[in-house]
Amino acid sequence: MSNKFQPIIAECVDIARIYDEKIKENPCNQYLHEHKINRMCDTANGTQLCFYGFLNNVLVCEAVATVSLSNKHTQNIDKIMTSSSAYLSAFETKESFRGLGYFSALYKFMEIKLKNMGFKYLVLGVEPNELKNKAIYQKWGYTELIY
Repeated sequence: MSNKFQPIIAECVDIARIYDEKIKENPCNQYLHEHKINRMCDTANGTQLCFYGFLNNVLVCEAVATVSLSNKHTQNIDKIMTSSSAYLSAFETKESFRGLGYFSALYKFMEIKLKNMGFKYLVLGVEPNELKNKAIYQKWGYTELIY
């Protein structure tokens, strides 16, 4: 992994720029506009944090942390979160950067930032058939099924 990797917690201006690039690359994806608006609103009102990892100023991976029970875009929030937990979702690594440790570095950055913010627990979702992801998450210490 390169020393040029930089994880950040995005501000609205970062989210707008990143989603504008995604929309330009994928003009037929009707959901990107909605995701952009939701991410920017949730960031502005403090209910989510968007984490991005850049390599030489190129976005390589990302994730979202829902940090408030008042977030309106997280499904089943009352079943997966408490006031002392953050819900991690929207994990993504660009295909050409997978398996190189970039997302693991972003995850560690997220974990430290969220724990420093006072969150005692981190929760994430995984579908039962996602065996590879389940194995990764177990390696990171996720062992308890809550919902």
